Amino acid sequence: MRKAREERGWSREYLAGVLGTNAFTIYRWESGRAYPGPYFRQKLCAVFGYEPAALGLTGRKRHATPPLGELTNPHSQPTPSSTPPSPTFWSHLPLQGRTALLNQLRNLLCQEEPPTDIALYGLPGVGKTALACALSRCPEIRQYFSAGILWVSLGETPESESLLSSWRSLLEVPPPSSPVAEHAALPERSSDHTQDSHPSRRRFLLIIDDVWDIESTLSFRLAPPGSVYLFTTRSPRLAARLAPHRIVAVPPLEPAAALELLRMLAPQAVNQEPALAMRLVEAVGGLPLAMLLLGSHLYEESLYEQPRRIVAAFRHLLERPARWFSLCLPASGSHAGLLRESLQRSLARLPSAALALLHSLAVFSPQPNSFSEEAAAAVCQCEATTFTTALDLLCDSGLLECRAARYSLHPVVGAYLRLDQPELSAAERHLVDYYAALVRQQLAAGSPPSLVERENLETALRLAEQHGMLEAQRLLLATLEALAERLVLERPGPLNL
Repeated sequence: MRKAREERGWSREYLAGVLGTNAFTIYRWESGRAYPGPYFRQKLCAVFGYEPAALGLTGRKRHATPPLGELTNPHSQPTPSSTPPSPTFWSHLPLQGRTALLNQLRNLLCQEEPPTDIALYGLPGVGKTALACALSRCPEIRQYFSAGILWVSLGETPESESLLSSWRSLLEVPPPSSPVAEHAALPERSSDHTQDSHPSRRRFLLIIDDVWDIESTLSFRLAPPGSVYLFTTRSPRLAARLAPHRIVAVPPLEPAAALELLRMLAPQAVNQEPALAMRLVEAVGGLPLAMLLLGSHLYEESLYEQPRRIVAAFRHLLERPARWFSLCLPASGSHAGLLRESLQRSLARLPSAALALLHSLAVFSPQPNSFSEEAAAAVCQCEATTFTTALDLLCDSGLLECRAARYSLHPVVGAYLRLDQPELSAAERHLVDYYAALVRQQLAAGSPPSLVERENLETALRLAEQHGMLEAQRLLLATLEALAERLVLERPGPLNL
């Protein structure tokens, strides 16, 4: 227990605060002068993410500290396993705001005839890997997949040969040169259980994390019938190819869950400034990785419980989003901004036309705001075929979201695109021209602009003022004033300009 605490850089006081006890009690447990009861043993396992034996809580000889998520077999026979991601400074935290999603996936995996393939997709930093880790630790999952749970993280350039060799050994699959390898590597699902009176003994869960292309995953389809593959990827299109009928979106956290996560990381800062904390949650759109990095930074700034310094830290993060992308992991030895690195991996794979379009779309306000395809085309001002191809590619990559024929950018993605932004005055002027023309067209038809465009009209007004486009400025200002009056009076109808 002491080793696990020190590896994370926690003081006894900090651990005591997380558990709801005091530092002297932690000292007595670590020194062997006292033994935690069932309630605190359960909390300690949840905090560290380890089994009781790994923390020395079973009365037997203490085991070496395992990696996060290392699996133990609920039965007597040995279980194949592989290594999930290493522990991090936040691995003690419970998975916030994911109860419904975890239950959905657990029920899907543990039904009588589970799907062969399930794919999780979502933005970089949304917590797909954390969700897969949590699933692998669920007692019901581990009991159902009694043959074992295997894990591989592929990434952009997987070392497939060494990884495959390990999996073949664990799954007892012949090497490719063997004449029976092809049959063993690509088993078909069968309902004939006569060959094994306990077919569940060969039921595996195979987690293939961080998939970037189809080809790298095909060779890992080695498991026997009854097994399930769980994929994680950033791309919704790739998820649909991996698991055509079982794709699950992993959204950012809801504001309440994101705020609670921030409170767990920096309780002093959030309790002192709850309003500023909620503004920060909204600014980063509840992206879990952003919350973890910002929370770690706020914790450091609140070590001395100095109110002035805590307020300054909040305001600095709110007023200078560029700071989000320079934050790195505590005690990691790396000075690279984790958010920057994560987003840049996706951007680097885009062709130049799609990247240019994405940068142009950064002129729109981020979610919850959205914009139409016509507005996006007007801002881009490129050849129609090039535009539609690039727009579809951005949606397929997961960097641009599309719902009900309207598009949107996550706040963190939008903030990153505005860093070191190329000259956007042309795109900004095109946005003003488009919305001014839209207002004129709708007024001529006797219909008011839709309320869904209100934030885009406000952006157009701000840019018209910035670029000295006086006629458009007057028209947009009058339109927004009429919209505000309509909202106050709650009387939908044509605008009188």
